[in-house]
Amino acid sequence: MKMYDIIVKKRNGKSLTEDEIRYLVNGYVKGEIPDYQMSAFLMTLYFQNMNEDEIFYLTDAMLESGNTLDWSGVEGITVDKHSTGGVGDKISIISGPVAAAVGCKVVKMSGRGLGFTGGTIDKLTAIPGFNTDISLEEFQKNVKTVGFSLISQRDDIVKADKLIYALRDVTATVDTIPLIASSIMSKKLASNADAIVLDIKYGDGALMKLLKNAHNLGDVMKNIAERKGKKVQLVYSDMSEPLGMEIGNRNEIIEAIEVLKGNIKGRLFEESIEIADLEGLSDEDIKADLYKRALEVYDSQVAKLRDEDSVREFQKVLILRVVDSKWTDHIDALDQLRNAVGLRGYAQNNPVVEYQAESFRMFNDMIGSIEFDVTRLMMKAQIHEQERPRTEHHISTTATRNISAQQSGLPSDIDLTKVKRNDLCPCGSGKKFKNCHGRHR
Repeated sequence: MKMYDIIVKKRNGKSLTEDEIRYLVNGYVKGEIPDYQMSAFLMTLYFQNMNEDEIFYLTDAMLESGNTLDWSGVEGITVDKHSTGGVGDKISIISGPVAAAVGCKVVKMSGRGLGFTGGTIDKLTAIPGFNTDISLEEFQKNVKTVGFSLISQRDDIVKADKLIYALRDVTATVDTIPLIASSIMSKKLASNADAIVLDIKYGDGALMKLLKNAHNLGDVMKNIAERKGKKVQLVYSDMSEPLGMEIGNRNEIIEAIEVLKGNIKGRLFEESIEIADLEGLSDEDIKADLYKRALEVYDSQVAKLRDEDSVREFQKVLILRVVDSKWTDHIDALDQLRNAVGLRGYAQNNPVVEYQAESFRMFNDMIGSIEFDVTRLMMKAQIHEQERPRTEHHISTTATRNISAQQSGLPSDIDLTKVKRNDLCPCGSGKKFKNCHGRHR
């Protein structure tokens, strides 16, 4: 078995066996497979993807590259929570202490952030002297005594992920579902908690831009967890706008602390629907209730505007803004697709047919994204009607002033023959004589 053959096989769109996946993971951990070959393999996944079995085998092989944690000595239910990250996301820092306060044992192992957003570890290291590189013994002690502990990824736990994690960030393969899913779930499974909460972010401020893609990622990770016998709960969070009012590691830590103190309200305390509100309701009743809630929000937004014309103007501006942004992104995506689609010829696929099918799918995704964003902005926009400046009733134009000047009276004793053309007009208009009473002389 050779790494070269595995790369070629995946490049050509074929599925890898469990043995082949374990070979490449173990070989990379041992240093037998160089970075350049692993980089090539990561790029093949970007274009060729993996099926659910392949992703599970990859996750399992990464999991077995290191140790797992043991919580048999901890009373109660252990819970691990993970967020895919986004601009202003500090939920893990807030939810961990809250869950611990109500009796949960929160065990969280995190890596650093990929791409343009910082991870939980990056944010916590903004606190002077804060240490996330603690021993496993201290980690377990904190969980038993405090109910919550967070540790940065260790070399002896999921070693393969830590190595691949760093390589993805410099090979433009961060936003690849098989790699995202295997990275997250290998760490979550290594934490060995009884239950896992996965907060999947989508929108302009997250890796997953579309809700559809977020659902695809969620389905893949849920499948992995269930095949390993773990309970999992999926949460989807809109990151089309920053979560909270602060951005930046230090500022986000301060905001998280203030939220925990109860000093800050806002999006982190948005009105939510409790399970109790939906208990005993049929599917149709739930739909009707949600629709009623949506109409109430819409009516409250419309009420902030002065009249029907203002509503239509606001909606027109909102739609044009969203369409302009989404269409620009769509054109860029089509350009990238055109440059990359030729590689699919290696898998015996017609590039023209592939381009047509993929571009049609991308167009439909764009339409769906436009509808979603327009609705979201309409429901969440902070509307402040501004008083329009009133038009002056008495307007003086140049023509009006000329007419007035022509009509203004002159002293009877003034000899206009002695007034030169470029002198000021003796009528007091401030205009030259040639442009005033001397115009027709």
